[in-house]
Amino acid sequence: MKFNKKYLVFCLLPIILLQGCSSTSPSFSDMSQSYQSLLEKYNLNSALLNVVRASQYRPLSFLAIPSITGTGSLHETAGLGANILSAIPGSVTGFLSAGAGTYYTGGIEATLGKSFTFTQSSMDNAEFSKKILTPISIETINYLNNRHINKELLFSLTLSSIEIKRPNQDPVIYNNYPDSRSYGVFQEQLSRLIKLGLSTQLLEKKEPVGPLMPEVFRDKEILDFLDAKSKYRLSLEKVSSKNGVYFQVYQTMERANLCFMKNEHAQEVTAEFGDQFFCFNHFGEYDKKSHYIALNESTTRDNDKTLIRFVSRSTHEIFDYLGAILRAQVNTPENNPGITRKTSAVNNLAYQDGKMPIFVIEKNNTQSKKLAIITYNDETYSIPDENNGYSTLVINILSQLLALSRVPGSIPPSPAILIK
Repeated sequence: MKFNKKYLVFCLLPIILLQGCSSTSPSFSDMSQSYQSLLEKYNLNSALLNVVRASQYRPLSFLAIPSITGTGSLHETAGLGANILSAIPGSVTGFLSAGAGTYYTGGIEATLGKSFTFTQSSMDNAEFSKKILTPISIETINYLNNRHINKELLFSLTLSSIEIKRPNQDPVIYNNYPDSRSYGVFQEQLSRLIKLGLSTQLLEKKEPVGPLMPEVFRDKEILDFLDAKSKYRLSLEKVSSKNGVYFQVYQTMERANLCFMKNEHAQEVTAEFGDQFFCFNHFGEYDKKSHYIALNESTTRDNDKTLIRFVSRSTHEIFDYLGAILRAQVNTPENNPGITRKTSAVNNLAYQDGKMPIFVIEKNNTQSKKLAIITYNDETYSIPDENNGYSTLVINILSQLLALSRVPGSIPPSPAILIK
């Protein structure tokens, strides 16, 4: 018995195709990258949305995604079809006959499916609100300053006002809001102080804990000193007095303050403010008084010296500040608040000279590529991906400050909104 090769191929082709049929799942890397990209856009758009709300004097609202679950699968299916035509006119299609023409068709179809389930919770509670309404600490400003952020940008974001009292004059307050009458003078004063060397520093200060103890307590373990030494940074030191020798427990605390770095303008600082506000020189001696003085808290008793006081913003007030910048852009686009550009940036080629905008938001412009885009009250607001001034860095700082505000208990354990 002879087999027609054509019929043999017809029988084996489905088997060959079905061997390629399989079901696989997308890799964990693909799924996680999709989630990270989605979450990044979510956070960017959330920050932009709250800036727009602040510009319209509306309450801010923050959401968080504490958990996410995802599934994904890839399915492949194969099929084979044949169309057999007879060469005899009027014959019934499907019956083989001499001269008949047979056409085979086959194909593989792949379908990919990925789905995510988000748990979205509201952050509008007492714990979170308390944190974002608390003024930003000097320690946090010092951390950001150590990242070599433009000082004028950093202080413009985190300082609410500067109060200066010159000899024989009443104090003058310069507010740092674009819609304030003193905003221009504030910028001038801030630029001048930065030129004089305004900066931050972090110092270690020993504070006594508890009363003086007689020498008899030196070897006792009433404080579990060996464990507390590393955990709470405690130290036991000998203190001599006219009544004898005592032992005192000290705790080392880190305190940040504002100060002036010594530069070519050091004599101007000494003449105007005195010499007790210089930053501690880690490579030499320093005045012990400066170990306890913070420029934003303390003043000098010299009547012939200028007194100066800084007030820091809260995270909530930073959104109000950026909202005020947005109002200024909408009302007078040519007067968009900016600061002196210190370094060039690849995505800011349009600002080669002069000042670079602090924050750039475009209204009803969807033509170019966007870093973030939202629709609010039938209006479209977006941050351009290029030529956006310091917008990217500002969003980065905001993200860190919001992360510091999310203390344990601020994110509800149960979801407020479930998105599928």
